[in-house]
Amino acid sequence: MIVLVAGFVVFGGSGDSSGGNRTPVEAMRSYLEALAAGDAEKALSFAVNEPAEKSLLTDEILQKQLEKMPITDITVTETSGTGGVQVMATFGDIAIDETVYLKESADGGSWKLENAALPLDFRKDGGDESPALIDQITLFGEKMPASGRPYVFPGWVDIANSNPNVTTLIAPEEPVFLLDRLDYGENVNYGFETSEAGQEAVKKAIMALLVECAKSTELSPPNCPQNAASARVQGTARWTAPTDLDDLDFTGTIDNKGMQGVMGSVEFMVTLDATDPIFSRDNSPAPFWFEGKADMAQIPPTFTIRKTN
Repeated sequence: MIVLVAGFVVFGGSGDSSGGNRTPVEAMRSYLEALAAGDAEKALSFAVNEPAEKSLLTDEILQKQLEKMPITDITVTETSGTGGVQVMATFGDIAIDETVYLKESADGGSWKLENAALPLDFRKDGGDESPALIDQITLFGEKMPASGRPYVFPGWVDIANSNPNVTTLIAPEEPVFLLDRLDYGENVNYGFETSEAGQEAVKKAIMALLVECAKSTELSPPNCPQNAASARVQGTARWTAPTDLDDLDFTGTIDNKGMQGVMGSVEFMVTLDATDPIFSRDNSPAPFWFEGKADMAQIPPTFTIRKTN
């Protein structure tokens, strides 16, 4: 899990002034009423800046937000300071009471918010999580934009994962971003972990590798756990693959390359010849310790072993 600190400015451009209102109070109330009515295009018209990415700023996505967290009890009043308004409203069961400052148009005929939507930054370009796994995050069931910075309207945001082997962990579990994030956006507090389905998929990949390793007649096959060196005859080993992977541990979290550490012991059966009969084996159990990494960005995951003995 990683913790990121909000505080970046990424807005730019300018919007059409046709959605403006004659006073800051009118503009703010009209914006919130458009959101509450599920009218994405109208809500966007009350902002100076154009969002850099609009794939989630649709009526359909806004309706999903409202079904989870409807906007009610809207009250907007004047406050001190040029363009300042006091906003009281309820998002779901969250009551807000915030001061918001709007901007007057150049011709003095209308007022607008600086921004009508906020960016969520998943730090794809230099964060602590795998860019490949970030690309597999979904928002409201939609694909993550290539930038890793989706724009959303204020309210509840549905964050999940299209990779069944990975769970996206979000703090809080049901994230809500409200009006106070409109000016700066939000650096999302998140991380990844291997799901139960993912652990089973990794075990399946490891078992496939061990079955291949059992086909070798070498005492210590490359990229395999076995190591039956000593006074034994090379090329005489006859291995039987393990039948279970009960003694495996998934270590730590998925790293910033999308890799999950795995370690543990597996037991082969082996028959082999030795120059000294005391070292010969006849279908004898042969436990070996190994560790490796699973690439969780791959579906199904792949596994690479690192022999430790």
